[in-house]
Amino acid sequence: MGYLNNQTVIVDAVLTRRGRELLATSPQSFNITQFALSDDEVDYNLWNENAGTSDLYGNVIEKMPITQAITDDSQLMKYKLMTLSRGYSKMPYITSNYSSYTFNKEVGEQITIQPATWNAPGGTITTTDYTAILTNASLAMLTTDTLGGTGHTTVQPITSYNAGLQYTTAVGIRFYVRAIQGTNSVTETCDLIISGNDWGGRIVIPLTFNIVGTGVYNGSESVA
Repeated sequence: MGYLNNQTVIVDAVLTRRGRELLATSPQSFNITQFALSDDEVDYNLWNENAGTSDLYGNVIEKMPITQAITDDSQLMKYKLMTLSRGYSKMPYITSNYSSYTFNKEVGEQITIQPATWNAPGGTITTTDYTAILTNASLAMLTTDTLGGTGHTTVQPITSYNAGLQYTTAVGIRFYVRAIQGTNSVTETCDLIISGNDWGGRIVIPLTFNIVGTGVYNGSESVA
């Protein structure tokens, strides 16, 4: 959703592609129970304490145009607003056991992605929900371990708003990415985008797929 302008409080809310799919296939179970806010459009570098009086420090920010809501949920809500405990001075951020990876798609190689949230209340944690978006489902399959411990859950691709590609989105505490086997010698790339559902944070892991790697998929890799 987004405000159409900063003078009148009018909210423009649209369903994502996934929301439209659910509404079309199962309208009786389509029930919005939660929402999130983000400030993707705001450039806080424009905060200017040399602008004169304190009521002018954020003058440029307050006059910035706000983008319209879009339907592609892989391209919005990158910087969600959240509430931290009073006196909390450090923003949580996400790291992963991989910063990037090159797959050998000839053998259908698989890796396990284990996110961790730093500066979360209580210290560094891994047993919290994350949302992962694989931006091109034609290159790899995505499965997840859920917080409830239900084991590997396979998620289905969703048609993306951009270029008609399919992406895959999943929620869990860790993720398994397996290259789709092929002998095409063309090197291809996509991203795995991981966001923290509880304390925020976001990380983008570039993935490359070719047939020159040496990896072997045995279906048993895991991270404790």
